[in-house]
Amino acid sequence: MGIHRVLLAASVAAAVASAASADVTFALTHFHACGLELKEFTQPGDISGIITGVTVNVWMEHATAYTYADDLSIYLDTGDLSHGGQLAIGGMNTMQAVDFYRWPVENRQPLRDITFATPLNLGSAPMKLWIGNGFGTQATSGIWNGTITFHGASGIPAPGSLALLGLAGIVGRRRRR
Repeated sequence: MGIHRVLLAASVAAAVASAASADVTFALTHFHACGLELKEFTQPGDISGIITGVTVNVWMEHATAYTYADDLSIYLDTGDLSHGGQLAIGGMNTMQAVDFYRWPVENRQPLRDITFATPLNLGSAPMKLWIGNGFGTQATSGIWNGTITFHGASGIPAPGSLALLGLAGIVGRRRRR
């Protein structure tokens, strides 16, 4: 099997796997947030689908003033950051969200799945995703590493997937000549 066929097969496999998984994963690498600081991760409509749950696998790299790994917060709202959004997970502040979940913790490390009592349909209202520190005051801070996966969601393809698809197109075009 030639290199072109291997590349094409790998590209097709990556495209099929990403389309079939219906999950969106966000990686946190040295993610720093002060107390009650949430950072915008997506724009409305960047993720879609019906979210049935979240899997988090994060660990704390550094913390100050009693911030723990389970203070990592996820917040979904239709617009700018405000109270009363659709979903809040983690931290001490509920943000008065319609649905609020605490991380199931083991040694204060959130390493578990949360399945929503009612799935969240992102098609009814495009939402922004915010991630940050849901504890304390500006004096508190944390640095997290790991991944957050939304089950049942789809989103903008990752740059790596787009590169593989582009490579498959180039190989396919070259083969036709």
